[in-house]
Amino acid sequence: MKTKKIMSAALALTLALTVAFATPITADAASVGKVKGLKVEQSNNRVVVKWKKVKRAAKYQVYRATKLKGKYKRIATTKKRTYNDKKAKGLNYYKVRAVRKNGKKGKFSAVKRIYKASGKIVMHANGLGSKVVKISIKNPSPRNSMYFMPGPACSKLFVIDRATGKIVKNYTASLSDAYGRTNVYTSIVPKRQTKNIHITAIGGDFQYFDNNRYEYAATVMFTTSKTSKSVYIMSLFSGRYADAEVFRLQ
Repeated sequence: MKTKKIMSAALALTLALTVAFATPITADAASVGKVKGLKVEQSNNRVVVKWKKVKRAAKYQVYRATKLKGKYKRIATTKKRTYNDKKAKGLNYYKVRAVRKNGKKGKFSAVKRIYKASGKIVMHANGLGSKVVKISIKNPSPRNSMYFMPGPACSKLFVIDRATGKIVKNYTASLSDAYGRTNVYTSIVPKRQTKNIHITAIGGDFQYFDNNRYEYAATVMFTTSKTSKSVYIMSLFSGRYADAEVFRLQ
């Protein structure tokens, strides 16, 4: 009987210790979640990588590759939920994972891609009623050319009042040659080159030739090959190359 009481007391003590230490051990061993909501875009001449907060994450590791199934290199470890990649050139793929304080790593996020390039509107032909806008494109990629897409659904031209910063007029536009002929199949900017392309405003009279009063902006679409299904849109302005922004549409 005495032995049973001693065993019962020992068992109760064991259970108490188990309960007391169960929560800390379980919490410490818990894995960290998968990074979700990954977004990549180009702004201010850098690729901005963003993602949602992950519970129990102490930091995040950012990886980059030049091919979807290529070798991914860790380019940053940060406690923030955003990272600015200043060294990217051309087409790059990104993924991020969370890391706990104890070093446990979560699953990688879905992979997102972006094409880093720059451009600006360098001239608006005026005085002759022309609707042709010349755009200078810088393609820094060591691997890919940029194939700009023809047709009125792929380009737009915006007129901005310098005093107010407001858009006063926008036009559907199309790729063209320097004379405004829109029967151009595509315009290609080869890798590691800077080249001019042209777009022409379609429809309506163009009355905004005062460069002191107005500035211009445009959007153009491009792919990285004639057969690529990934489409990017670039926003360009009359200012610096660095002002260009790039987003992936699909």
